[in-house]
Amino acid sequence: MDHALASNDVVLDYLRQYSIQKRECESAQGVLRNIVKRAKADGINVKALTDAHRALKLDPGEVSAHLREFIRIVNLRNGGAIERDELFDWDTDVAPATRHADDIWDAENAGYIAGRNGVDIRECLYDPGSEQHAAWLREHQKGQAAIAREMGPGVERAPGGRSRPRQLDIEDAIEGEGGEGDEIPPPSPTYAGRKKRAGKTVKPKAPKQRTAAARARHVSTAAPMN
Repeated sequence: MDHALASNDVVLDYLRQYSIQKRECESAQGVLRNIVKRAKADGINVKALTDAHRALKLDPGEVSAHLREFIRIVNLRNGGAIERDELFDWDTDVAPATRHADDIWDAENAGYIAGRNGVDIRECLYDPGSEQHAAWLREHQKGQAAIAREMGPGVERAPGGRSRPRQLDIEDAIEGEGGEGDEIPPPSPTYAGRKKRAGKTVKPKAPKQRTAAARARHVSTAAPMN
C-alpha cells in the first residue's frame, strides 16, 4: 500500500482522532492506578483483588477446581503446612447498602456487556420497573454505543449477529492474559447467572464445551504455570 496516496488532510485527521483517544486512554489508566493506590492504602491485597476480578469472568466450578488443585500442590511441597481452618477463617457478611450496590452493579455490568454483544433488549431478565431493570437498560444502551464507537463510522454489525467473545481459560485469568487493561469480556450476561423473574429462577445455559480435538490442542500448547 502506497501511504503517500493519503492526503495531508486525511493524515492530520487520523492523527487528531488517535491523539484524542490516546489522551482518554491515558486518563482512564490514571484513574485505574489511583484506585489501586487507594486500595493498597486501605490494606487491600491488590493482587488478590485483580485475580478475583479476572476469575469472576469464569465458571465458579472451574475456579474452585483450580484453586483446590493449586492449594493441594502447594501443600504437597510444604508438607501440609496450609490448614483448612486457616484458609476459611472469614465471613461473607456485608452491610445491606453494600449488597444493594453490588446487585445494581451486577445489573449494570450485565446490561453493558449484553449491549456490546448485540443481545436483544427484550432479553433482560430483571423485573420491569425494578431498579435493576432500569440499570440494565441504561447500561445496555451504553454498551451498544461503545461497540459502535469502536467499530467506527459507517460500519454495521452483521444482521442478527450475536457474537460471543471467547472465554479465558482459568490459567489465563489467574495469570492475567494480556495484562490488566487488555481483558476479554465474558459471554452474554443474559445467561451468566441465575436471575429471578416473577418468582421463578431462570437457569443459565451451559457453556459450549471444547471438542476433544480442541482440548488436545490446548493441552499440547499450554505453557506450564510458574
